[in-house]
Amino acid sequence: MSSVNEFAAAAARMGDTPQPFREILWQRIPKAEVVRQLIFSPAFVAGKFRALASVLCITDRRWLVLLGQNDGRITVDEAVYDTTLLVELTIILLYGQVKIHFVANRETRTAALQFNTVMQRTYSSAIQAILDAIDGKEHAAGATVLRGPLGFGRSSVLHASDTLRVSRDLPIVIEIVDTEEKIKDFLATVEEIVEGDLITLEKVQASVNSGRLLRVPG
Repeated sequence: MSSVNEFAAAAARMGDTPQPFREILWQRIPKAEVVRQLIFSPAFVAGKFRALASVLCITDRRWLVLLGQNDGRITVDEAVYDTTLLVELTIILLYGQVKIHFVANRETRTAALQFNTVMQRTYSSAIQAILDAIDGKEHAAGATVLRGPLGFGRSSVLHASDTLRVSRDLPIVIEIVDTEEKIKDFLATVEEIVEGDLITLEKVQASVNSGRLLRVPG
């Protein structure tokens, strides 16, 4: 493990990343795909917290997160922007974390990596690149993401948050407000890519900035 004095760095090309990350990137990304952002973060220790070495790669088609495990393996999470649901950035003292929620094989999943917060600006830029890539898609009139610190589902297994531990299965509620027609179109898309999640529909009364009330059927 490196010390906390070794920071993440933006790479100009895949060849600038260390092995074995470099070989995996070469295997997974064809020459026709344009790499827009590439960040390598060495493993580091901050107090009792140990972060794994990682690579965040953003292309014109998708993003990839590569993590170097303690046993020497490299795990890879990736998704195109159409199936990317949510991007989170958490900063606590020297500890930074990026979490990307996405859909794979009709299930919601989470990719997470940690970094030294000295490089917060670099990761903020990378997150903005992901959001910009998603931004061309059609949006709802309004949406809010609520992340729960504690929860359990049909398995009755309690899932809890921990500041210095990555939890991939905390409860998340996404509230979307729009017309009934657009909500139904959106549900048709969601049902194609996600299984096992609870979806509820409600009629709401939304207050806009002008002070008038807008009825939006759910």
